Amino acid sequence: MTLAGSTLIGVQRLFTMFPAGWPGFALLILRASVAMTLVVRITTHRAGLSVWITGASLIVGAALSAGFMTPIAALLTLGLHALIWSSLGAGDPGTVAAVCVDAIVLGLLGPGAYSLDARRYGRQLVIQTPP
Repeated sequence: MTLAGSTLIGVQRLFTMFPAGWPGFALLILRASVAMTLVVRITTHRAGLSVWITGASLIVGAALSAGFMTPIAALLTLGLHALIWSSLGAGDPGTVAAVCVDAIVLGLLGPGAYSLDARRYGRQLVIQTPP
């Protein structure tokens, strides 16, 4: 596509897409679900966890809720859950599997349109002029 001698290039970084509408809303709910699971887990078992696990979990939960660096935050969530489970005992295998699958799916799908990542890395229009 050209515009008065310039070439328009659609640039998209970090994620494959940022769906809006119902799919974007579903990703917002998935991000909130994964973040709430992490935060609820640390608040209910706060006495058995170290301070740094609690602090890191709160920071990662906030990043997930806001949709900031979602794939990295989802990976960190998975690691923090593993640390929590190793400190407290794994618990119900069904819950462990569901939390792991949710975090992996969120990391693979990305944040959606209603996130800080979409504002920061979303679709952009770059106008490139020929040399």
